Amino acid sequence: MKHSYLFKGLIRCSTCKGLITWELHRGHRYGHCNHYNKCTQTTWVKEPETEEQLLAGFENLRTKNKRVTEWLKKALKESHQDEVQYHNSTVGELETRYEAVSRRMDKLYDDKPDEKINQEFYNRKFKQYSNEKDELTKTIKRHSTASTGYINFDTNLYELSQRAREIYLTAKNKDMLDEQRALIRLVFAKLTLNEGKLTWEYSKAFRILSEAVDQTNCSKVENLEDFEKGTFEHTELPDNSTQKDALLPLRPIWLPG
Repeated sequence: MKHSYLFKGLIRCSTCKGLITWELHRGHRYGHCNHYNKCTQTTWVKEPETEEQLLAGFENLRTKNKRVTEWLKKALKESHQDEVQYHNSTVGELETRYEAVSRRMDKLYDDKPDEKINQEFYNRKFKQYSNEKDELTKTIKRHSTASTGYINFDTNLYELSQRAREIYLTAKNKDMLDEQRALIRLVFAKLTLNEGKLTWEYSKAFRILSEAVDQTNCSKVENLEDFEKGTFEHTELPDNSTQKDALLPLRPIWLPG
């Protein structure tokens, strides 16, 4: 009988960096290092114990200080201003090229009746300009969608971070293993076990949130005003080029509506 393991391929040994092996033993699912690289770790950890530690990683993304919720959303949007400006600028350049091709096509129409060009030349250039306009239209649409996509992604990202634990448990209760694993991959860039203790690194998409939440959840009231004015500076912009795709399906238990 083949068993499906929640953490298969997702967690590595902190000592030897090898993948943790999961297996069924006396009715319990255990994870342990296989000592392929002469590892010294000996602990076998139960899957539920590891899962309980993982839930803390989701919980650590939640903002306890509601006063800075809007600031965090604004910070996320600002972190993508470069990408938005790039796409908008590119759309402008593409539209200029589209207009130039349209003018060439108009001239082609004018030259044909005046017999300045023959039928063979007309057909060849007409096909060339038509194909070029079609490609430009597709590229313009792609860049326009990407530009607005970053804005929508920022909002979805924040909402997802605040409900990550709840979403995970909902998937667990419905026996939706693939949903659980997809959420783990989206939120965490790295998971490691050290003698049964789970540690994690958030994906770049969630790192700015994690850093901001650490600051705001421990901020004293008298220091909060300075924080909201921008004293917290994120040192690394999140790279959402791959994480964005992970949200595209908008799985129903993740972000309804």
